[in-house]
Amino acid sequence: LYACIQQIAGAPPDPRDDVYALGIIWFQVLTGDTTSGPRPADWRDDLQDLAVPAEIIDAIGRCLATDPKRRPADASALGELLRPMLPAAR
Repeated sequence: LYACIQQIAGAPPDPRDDVYALGIIWFQVLTGDTTSGPRPADWRDDLQDLAVPAEIIDAIGRCLATDPKRRPADASALGELLRPMLPAAR
């Protein structure tokens, strides 16, 4: 459930694999469902229905990108992506 396509295909480990897994966990926390991940066609709608802010949905989308080059490179890059969303940063 938490493995990206590259991991399933046996590619060498990459920090972006962990970013993908964090995106799955983030989705699960917001939906309250830890038994499944985002459905490919509907996951954005699912979060919109829960009134999740668009900037959060976009950040999760970056984490879940199929192409690893579109994901934050590592946890530090993900932190930089999230920094402007923190109340103290505004």
